[in-house]
Amino acid sequence: MERSCIVIRRTMLLCIGALLLAAPAMAQAPNVRMQRVLLKFVETNKNSVMGVGSWISGAGFNAATSDFDMRLVLPKGGTDAAHVNAQVKQWQQARSQLTSLIKQEFGDQADDILRRTNLYAPNQLMHGVEDAADAMDRFRKLNTVPNLAHTGPVTPTTSAKYAEGLYGSGAQTYVQGYEKAAGRLFYNNNGKAVTGLSELAHLGEGAPAYTAAGTASNAGQWAAHGLDELAAGRGEKVAKFLERMERDLVKSRSLSRLPADDAFRNQLKQMRELLKTSPGKLADVSDDVARLLARGKAESAILAGFENAGTVRRAYMRVMLDGVAAGNKVGELVSKAMKAAPDWVTAENTINFIVFAVGTHATAQAAGRGNVMETLGTACEHLKWMKAFGPLFMAELTTAIIEEAKLTGFDLAASSQEAWDLMAGIYTVEGRVSVDPDPRRRLTLADLVAKFKYEKKLEALVYAYCLRASARDAGDATGAADVSVADALFARCWPIIRDAWRWERDALTSEYLILGSQVVHTPLVIYYKPTAPKEGQRIVCEARSYDGKLGERIQRMNEIIRILYGSGSGVAYNYYWEPGGASVGDLDWQRAFSFEKKGKYTVKVRLEVAPYTGHTETEPRVMLRRTVPALVDIEVGSDKPEICKSCGQPIGTSPNCMNCILYNHDPNQ
Repeated sequence: MERSCIVIRRTMLLCIGALLLAAPAMAQAPNVRMQRVLLKFVETNKNSVMGVGSWISGAGFNAATSDFDMRLVLPKGGTDAAHVNAQVKQWQQARSQLTSLIKQEFGDQADDILRRTNLYAPNQLMHGVEDAADAMDRFRKLNTVPNLAHTGPVTPTTSAKYAEGLYGSGAQTYVQGYEKAAGRLFYNNNGKAVTGLSELAHLGEGAPAYTAAGTASNAGQWAAHGLDELAAGRGEKVAKFLERMERDLVKSRSLSRLPADDAFRNQLKQMRELLKTSPGKLADVSDDVARLLARGKAESAILAGFENAGTVRRAYMRVMLDGVAAGNKVGELVSKAMKAAPDWVTAENTINFIVFAVGTHATAQAAGRGNVMETLGTACEHLKWMKAFGPLFMAELTTAIIEEAKLTGFDLAASSQEAWDLMAGIYTVEGRVSVDPDPRRRLTLADLVAKFKYEKKLEALVYAYCLRASARDAGDATGAADVSVADALFARCWPIIRDAWRWERDALTSEYLILGSQVVHTPLVIYYKPTAPKEGQRIVCEARSYDGKLGERIQRMNEIIRILYGSGSGVAYNYYWEPGGASVGDLDWQRAFSFEKKGKYTVKVRLEVAPYTGHTETEPRVMLRRTVPALVDIEVGSDKPEICKSCGQPIGTSPNCMNCILYNHDPNQ
């Protein structure tokens, strides 16, 4: 009996000892344990990871709800198939290994931790992604998402919650700032896992600049995330996104040289503080939160367009921005239009459409054109969806914006009939009414845009028309009076003609800037043939844009710059190859190479798009020189075809594989 008691007592002591040994790890906060997981990861994986958020800084960390956000940091590498395939594989392997380590560390709690853990893709894999929809499409092609709770293939039905994040032109600027404030780099130093400042990674990535469009894009995405969290009932998350949305809206307004909206900022601040201290009260204020987020989303969409807008377009956008802020009729109609737009139409595109519709409506009134809605629907294929709004609603919206613009001193169509009768040679001045119109002097708005590049010359022409319209050819008897009549006529007509002319040029400028942005942000791909070259064999490389529309875009840019600045203007584009290679006819987008030994050879190309003109009054953004780089690795002397590491098939043979599509080397396929 005594021996059995001793055995039982010894067994109990061993169990208690085991529990005491385990207690320090179990008692540690989840964020400390996750940091230990990352140290194990970088020690064995050797890749670097940037951890960011409250789980790193400790400020505001909630063990039950806070996310564990991190991103894989890889060396820059190239953009060819081999490099991209390797980067995708590294991300997938890192994801798998990190998941295993989390399961080992957290045991029964692992499912909850995985649900809150995101390992974002290295920056190299996200080039060209502008919003959450683009990101989800990219993740489907890569067959991988950031959230570690997701397993299996990524399909069109995969929930967007697995890819929540910030994307687009302003994302990297925000992310780097956030990482500096609340981030830590985990990396391997000679076999030992260590942590360091986030700037260690930023030095290699470069420092992006803040832009009005980028920060506005960020604000719109924060608003969208806030609406998602509102629907899920998570008050503390809503507070976080309200704070981020406010900060980026203020920054975007500042970069756009617009005043801050202090009243709106105070509303956001009060709501944010309420939800931070009492997240459970979200249900009581859900309607107010939804209104604030919807307004922020509308403002961000308007601000996102300022960067590529000219003076006339900005006038209408300012009316819309102030209308949303004031909650007047314009603001209500803009909000209604955003809600009515199809799901696949982004908020920014909805605003761009409204501005385009308003300008077309106003210019049509000024120029005496016909059915504006019909013109919009037939002339612009990409705007056909706007017919869902209906003509009555669009008429109400465009009219409200135009009328509000008049109150601010901007009027594109006042007294329009008299102005355009003047340019058509139809005179309404007493003593000149009976003069027959001279067809040689009839000028439409399209004629004015095509023929006049300088506002001063157009002004002189309009004044000459006013003199002709008021002259009664009675010599000194009526000469002084006729000049006075001409001055009055000019005062009425010139602002209408000038503003209509400006709008048309403004629309062309905006189209040019959008095309230029598309040229820069559409990947340039190098194809080569033969796809399995031998030593000494002639290899012809050809540079093409990913979507095949580069030539079409540059041609349209060339047409626009000639309309804007005259026949001596244009857009030159040149390809610079490295190594130089040999010319292939007169086609500089092609180059011939020959490599005498087996091995892998890198071929690079740089496309430079350079506008030129002798015009002295240019828009600086139009005259920017734009550069697009690309490279490819060519395997020489290999008997086997290159195998795609994503789909396992010979490269370029699978139409459903992103790598095969983007890095299909055979120009005939």
